[in-house]
This record gives sequence, C-alpha cells and structure tokens, in this order.
Amino acid sequence: MKPAYLTLSALALLASTNLAHATGGFDCFVENGDIEFYANGVLGRGIVTPIMGFKANLIIKSPRVSAAPLTLDLGQSLLFSWVEGEELRLHLYKELPEGQHPATLEFVMKTAAADEDNIEYKGTYVLRTQALPPAGGTTAGEPLDLMGEISCGWE
Repeated sequence: MKPAYLTLSALALLASTNLAHATGGFDCFVENGDIEFYANGVLGRGIVTPIMGFKANLIIKSPRVSAAPLTLDLGQSLLFSWVEGEELRLHLYKELPEGQHPATLEFVMKTAAADEDNIEYKGTYVLRTQALPPAGGTTAGEPLDLMGEISCGWE
C-alpha cells in the first residue's frame, strides 16, 4: 500500500512542476507624449485560459483628446487576449459615463517575441477614442487614433 501511495505522490509532484512552467506573469507598458499605459496579469502559456489578476491603467495625455489628461482603470475592460508562442496580444474596450468625452475607447496591442527565450516582447498599439452623437444627433464624432510602440516582459 505504501509504495502505491508514494508513486502517486511522486506523479502528483511531477505534474505540478510541469504546470508551474506553463504559467507566468507578464507586464506591458508604454509612456510617450500621448499616453501612459501599464498592464499585467498571470496566465497559462500555450493553453486556453483566462488572464488571472489582470490589471491595466491608462492615462491619456494627448492634447488631441478633449478630456486630457484622463486617467482610467481598464482592469475590467479586457475583451480578448492571445498568448501563443511568440505572440502576445491584448484588446481592451471601455465605455465611459454619459456626458464624458471621449465616450468610448478601444486599446489594441500586438507584440511579438524580441528574443529567442520569448521573455521580451515588442510591438505596437492603437488607442481609438470616439465621441457619441450629441443629444438628438445621429452622427458620432470622428474617431481619433493614437498609435505607438509598446514593450512587454514575460516571467
């Protein structure tokens, strides 16, 4: 009875060590004249799992956005994530309270591994903001795109 118990314990230990290598944390950031963005989370790599403990903050500084400077918590705004091999992508969307401009924003980042160990990722982002139509109007404001480079790290 004891050898079977020890064998099962050893197999459980081996399985848990493989799982530990399949999970990790990431950090993504950008700071330029238009925005400051920071996101992090933990997820399984190469398997379909949601990002756990996702946090994201955005500060819009661009004078082209009427409400700038605007600070937003985007931790509940993740629509889509992709982490597979050499790619890390995030897609966030947020609707702001009525009367606030811009009314909606969408942040999409696409990165690829910048080193052979897949620890450092480099890529681009697009932040699209758009105002809703004025009261009684039918035409929304023109979208405004802010674009730039973004960096991420994987632990």
